Amino acid sequence: MLRPFLCLIVCLQLLVIADAQDWSKFQPPDKSFSIDFPGTPALASNDPRFNLWALSEPGQFAYMAGYASFPGYKSMSAKEKKSNLEDFLTGMTQKMTGVKRANGPGASVDLEGKTANGQQMKIRVVPAPEKDKLFVIMTTGQCDHAKFVKSFKLVQGTDDQF
Repeated sequence: MLRPFLCLIVCLQLLVIADAQDWSKFQPPDKSFSIDFPGTPALASNDPRFNLWALSEPGQFAYMAGYASFPGYKSMSAKEKKSNLEDFLTGMTQKMTGVKRANGPGASVDLEGKTANGQQMKIRVVPAPEKDKLFVIMTTGQCDHAKFVKSFKLVQGTDDQF
């Protein structure tokens, strides 16, 4: 009778240790946003149009955050902004299956589906026309997506949190 109880205590301690994982605040060089990663991310894409930082264990999980630059986005008409957002969302999901889309907080859009290798992928896209950018927060695999997304904040003159 004592053995199952001890096993339960050890399991609970392991869960507490796993949940106490160190999350640290990250800001890209342009300081346009901040987000908490469960470790130190590395630059995954340095394309002038799309900057992405990631922390991953291939085949298991990935945390990614970054932005796509859209010069002139803030001066586009509402119709042009919507068209650019739709094109971006289509590009983000073209290799995903079973995609579900929902409106997130503010003007953000949440996407969920499966990657080509069957992993769960969750994405939040946050339009920020005043910064000429679309921000992207993504996770794949076994991740704490809610905690990751909740920690995202736009900076430089705005306190928006999504």
